[in-house]
This record gives sequence, structure tokens and C-alpha cells, in this order.
Amino acid sequence: MTFNRPQGTWCVKVFYGNAAKYTADNLCQAQGAVLTGLQDANERIQIANAGRTLNAQYGGGFAEIWVGATRKASCPQRTSCSPNDTFQWTDGQTTGTSGFYFPGVEPNNFFISGWGGQDCLELHTSVADGVAARYGYSHGDLDDQHCQQTEVIMYACGKL
Repeated sequence: MTFNRPQGTWCVKVFYGNAAKYTADNLCQAQGAVLTGLQDANERIQIANAGRTLNAQYGGGFAEIWVGATRKASCPQRTSCSPNDTFQWTDGQTTGTSGFYFPGVEPNNFFISGWGGQDCLELHTSVADGVAARYGYSHGDLDDQHCQQTEVIMYACGKL
């Protein structure tokens, strides 16, 4: 799909395959792309919808999409920054905070011994309109996640 951005036309494709965030980064680079950021709510929902369609081809169920963002070092705790200022886009093309949307308790930076905090970002998809995504979140909600998590089964690559 394509989006008109101030920097030019941004092309995005959602791919299926269990991968940690770093693996997803490498898979996008192999396509001449990067994990995409989300310029605005329109991009966020269209990418979530593309993920829903792709996931349905593989049997449906709970699914998330890796997107290109990392936690700012200055925002290690939930209360360190406002939710929309906690992460920064890493694709080199996404600007601003209009693409961020978190459910009430996110981003929470849940800590697991041996894994650390949740420094990466995933986009939730649901199987149909009106059906909750994982954890009861809504389709298109963002959630911080451990970067080494491999249960995220899709990733969204983007390039000019």
C-alpha cells in the first residue's frame, strides 16, 4: 500500500512470519526497506487492516505486527514521559506523534528477568471489527513489547 507523506510516497507491505524485532529489521532490509513507522491514525489502521487480512490467510487468531520504533532512553518508566512521547520512530521518514495510539495502561515497560524492559513496539490486530485483539485491546492499538519476543507473527516494511 502507499501513503502520501511530506517526504514523498511511502510504500508499505505487511509480511507474515514469527520473528523477533531484530530479525524483522533484517528481513525488511533484505527487501530494501525498514520496519515502518506510523505517520498518522490512517496509516496505523490501514496497516492493522492489512495485517488482519494476511493473518486470516494463515488461520486467524491473535496477531501483532512489528513496527519501527524504539523506547527513548529518557523514558524508562511508564510515568517518565507521556505515552505519545515514550517512543521514537526509527525508519528515518516518520515524523511527529500522530501515529501513536496506546490503550490506557500502555506503554507499561513490563520487566522480565533476563529479558529486561519492553523497548520495541507492536501493532495489535483483531480477527474482525468489534472483536477484541490480544489482552482485550482494540484493533490498531499499539503496545510496547520485548524486542526478542518471537510470538509477533507479522512485520510491516516501508520504503520511499
